[in-house]
Amino acid sequence: MSETKDKDRSLRSGERQVHTSLDGIEKWHKWRYEQTLWHIKGKMVLDAGCGCGYGTYMMSAEASHVDGIDDSAEAIEFARQAYRACNINYHCDSFLNIAMCGYDVIVAFELIEHVEDTDAVFEKFRDIGPEKIILSVPHITTPIGGNKFHYRHYGMDEIVKRFYDIGYKPQRAELIWFGTSLDVFYMAEKR
Repeated sequence: MSETKDKDRSLRSGERQVHTSLDGIEKWHKWRYEQTLWHIKGKMVLDAGCGCGYGTYMMSAEASHVDGIDDSAEAIEFARQAYRACNINYHCDSFLNIAMCGYDVIVAFELIEHVEDTDAVFEKFRDIGPEKIILSVPHITTPIGGNKFHYRHYGMDEIVKRFYDIGYKPQRAELIWFGTSLDVFYMAEKR
């Protein structure tokens, strides 16, 4: 199964926030991670699709430990150099391949639209079984257009149903305008 449509996982692909300082990261990208901080205090966190590591780094200030995972070796190397902390580990692999468990929280911002097999993503969420999952994904009304990296976008009802089907209920569900697109911002907790 192909995880992404285009295999360009480089820092130049246009799909990643690349900057060595948090000041260089776009505000709505940081906003998402800021929303997690209250929910991850003292927790074991998995940042699925961590990209260049800025969000992993932001969460490390509150979490007991954060694992960042991304399928781009170049992004992971950048993260290891630019966004280090003693309670962070970065891993280069697909989210679907990880065998790690024991996470209290999974954060998956702008991840699932990159995966062809949506069922596999939600099965992985279920198998890992954290107490909480926090994600954002482009809303179905946001055109895919020329975005060669996205398989599809999602409606709020579908996200709620998919989480319910794997044993999670909504804690927070919002549609947020992020300057260029409408996104679903969702926090789910175990029922």
